[in-house]
Amino acid sequence: MSVYKFYIEGNSVFHKLNPLVKFIWLAIFLVETTIINELLLSVAVLAWALVCLAFSKMSLGKLWPAFAFSVWLGFLSVLLMPLFYNPGKVIFELGVLRYTDIGLNFAMAIGVRAAAMLTATMILLATTTQAKIIDGLTDTHMPAPMVFGVALSIRYVPVLLGELQRVKEAQISRAFSIHRGSLARRMSAISESFQSLFIPMVNSVLRKISDLTLCLDSKGTDFSKLQRKRKIALTKTDKAFMSVTLLVLLFLILARVAGYGWISMME
Repeated sequence: MSVYKFYIEGNSVFHKLNPLVKFIWLAIFLVETTIINELLLSVAVLAWALVCLAFSKMSLGKLWPAFAFSVWLGFLSVLLMPLFYNPGKVIFELGVLRYTDIGLNFAMAIGVRAAAMLTATMILLATTTQAKIIDGLTDTHMPAPMVFGVALSIRYVPVLLGELQRVKEAQISRAFSIHRGSLARRMSAISESFQSLFIPMVNSVLRKISDLTLCLDSKGTDFSKLQRKRKIALTKTDKAFMSVTLLVLLFLILARVAGYGWISMME
């Protein structure tokens, strides 16, 4: 059975960064992806994410699911965008669908920005242990129960993926597959997958949550006493990284002020 986890052991620059610095970087990164919606600057933001990926010493293979999702999102955006937004010069027409230069620019930027956001999120999770995630959240002065809830949610995502894989392997052993047969058979199998995969997975996850609740109650866990064990001072690397992050944000803000990076949906 496959076992999923986010954190990857390493000794990279990102592994050594203060967890609070990484949370601030991710927050700024998400802001950067929301203040632009044009393809060229979206690619620039993705390039910044890939630079950070290089410093984290992670392989692109680890992020393939995120990139695969982004490709599908971009494809669907390009396919469906003419139904909602098609100003500008017409490049080609497909029946009633009019594909324009501005519409395609906007649609492709959606997939690129999704890839950038998912890459940044995966970098933080892959280079930060669960203990440091709690430390970083605590340093933001978030209420202790909320810190515990967020940290537990992050920890349960790989548990959820592992449970989905376990149920999938069990169904495959019973000759269930969405990759065999005619197109009609595959479409029928996809519709059946909700009952065959997701319902058993949800039932299993709910049982795990119930067991966890009982364990916490039996130990008398007091969330109000959740405190940072030790403070980690900001290093020169932390300060340099934050300086570069703020410079990238400043560049994007100046580009927006100059009239670049934004496609108005009111056109």
